[in-house]
Amino acid sequence: MNPKVTDAQIIAALRETGGIRAAASRLLGISSNVLLGRISRMQGEGIRVPESTYDPARRARGDGGKPASAATKAETVEIPKLPTGKIDIRELIERRKSAFARKDAAAEARKLIPVKVRGNDPIGVTLLGDPHVDDDSTDLGQLERDIRIIQRTDGLFAACVGDLQNNWVGR
Repeated sequence: MNPKVTDAQIIAALRETGGIRAAASRLLGISSNVLLGRISRMQGEGIRVPESTYDPARRARGDGGKPASAATKAETVEIPKLPTGKIDIRELIERRKSAFARKDAAAEARKLIPVKVRGNDPIGVTLLGDPHVDDDSTDLGQLERDIRIIQRTDGLFAACVGDLQNNWVGR
């Protein structure tokens, strides 16, 4: 320990240099190792030692990275409080419940679709399975003839029970 330099002088030098230890050791005329040892001892004794306010961004701007005074910083820098982007758990639960209810209602509605045919006359249902109208192997002429027969015949209905196209994706 260098008895010529007091703890108060070290703290004053650190405040003056913005906590930059190399600059404080030069100012005090002691080596960096001696200063670091003294700082470590002071911190061990619970003495609050000024931290560095060195700002590399300021150095990049060309002012040497030297700290501005506390008053100048407080006056020139305003940091807004940013939103977290996190969703409230209650809102998330309600959103999930609502999404499930929509999907469940849609699935339930598609399970069985009741079709009512009015009247007492006999009916027939023609099933058209997988016509694949976009396929070169489909006989569109025959499909058109079958549809015309269904349209002209009273009580005859048609239902497609397969894919209308080869590239069916639920449309």
